[in-house]
Amino acid sequence: MRKLIYVVALMVFSATFIFAQQHQMNMDRAGKHRGMGLSAEQMAKMQDMHLALQKEMLPLRSQLKSLRTQLKLLLVADKYDAAKVNQVIQKVADVRVRMQKAKIRHQRAMRDMLTPEQRKKFDSRILSGRLGHHHKMMGMMGKKMMRDRSPGMRMH
Repeated sequence: MRKLIYVVALMVFSATFIFAQQHQMNMDRAGKHRGMGLSAEQMAKMQDMHLALQKEMLPLRSQLKSLRTQLKLLLVADKYDAAKVNQVIQKVADVRVRMQKAKIRHQRAMRDMLTPEQRKKFDSRILSGRLGHHHKMMGMMGKKMMRDRSPGMRMH
């Protein structure tokens, strides 16, 4: 009976945590464009565009992770093969280029839907480096959460 209570409590805690995390991500995304005077229609379109970018980036991130794993294995292999290492390094570079191009297409598509006044604010954020900051912060937060979790908790 006690185990059941712990399991239910853990499930409730997990669901609450996940909901809060998703809510915070949505708020951060909306806050990223705060002060630009976006209409509800523009915000909805930007959310759709962001989702499309996430769908495009997911397999690329997965491929990048796999390539990094391959590279590590090649580096610790008993018989070092410089040609294979160079091939994997080139593949990593190619994937990173594809990711960067996707991000830039996304930014340009977002910029194209803005009014001239909104574009000034958008351009200012790009030039100051604040526009892409959200994605970097979310990536760092995810890594910190994985590092800080207790050893007994498993996240899938």
